[in-house]
Amino acid sequence: MRHERKFWCAGVCISWLLASASAVDAYTYRIGPNYVNMSGARCHTATAAGDANLSYSAGSVTVVNTASTRQLFCPIQRRNTTFYGNTSGSNLDLKVGGDYITVRAADQSSLQKLSCFNFASGMGSGATFFGGTTFLCATSGGCSSVASSFTGTNTIRIPNPYSLFGQQTVNWGLVCNVPRNSTIYYTESSIWPNDTF
Repeated sequence: MRHERKFWCAGVCISWLLASASAVDAYTYRIGPNYVNMSGARCHTATAAGDANLSYSAGSVTVVNTASTRQLFCPIQRRNTTFYGNTSGSNLDLKVGGDYITVRAADQSSLQKLSCFNFASGMGSGATFFGGTTFLCATSGGCSSVASSFTGTNTIRIPNPYSLFGQQTVNWGLVCNVPRNSTIYYTESSIWPNDTF
């Protein structure tokens, strides 16, 4: 009988503690910023046929077997906002922000240059917004114009779509134009907690 009482009390106490914690911080996403790192091997062309011009190796992707630049779509894995719920204010769970998206890449073409841009869909309107193009160059973070003489490895750093467009969104991503023999190694995105708004 004593064992049953101890078990009942433990169950009730744990339930009470969980209920108390959830009443205070229910589904509030407070940890961050979070850094979402994605392998270049996650990047693909718009069609399966286009992927025949790609070579995947050790987490990276290289454009091969083509004379023209290939447009690659690199997904950015995002948290599922429906899990976090709405704790205060208006649509708190739908507000996702961030600082930047960084792309590590190698441009091996002397004619066509590697570049990337981002996009986001506005939460209210559903309209899609596109960011400006940033080119891989000798400057860390990239250049706003083509540096035709550059070949080598460096980073492109572009603003997170929330910062860029001032839109509430959970639907955003990255597109890169990659010349022959050029490689995308990885992307990194910075995402803010939703209680910073």
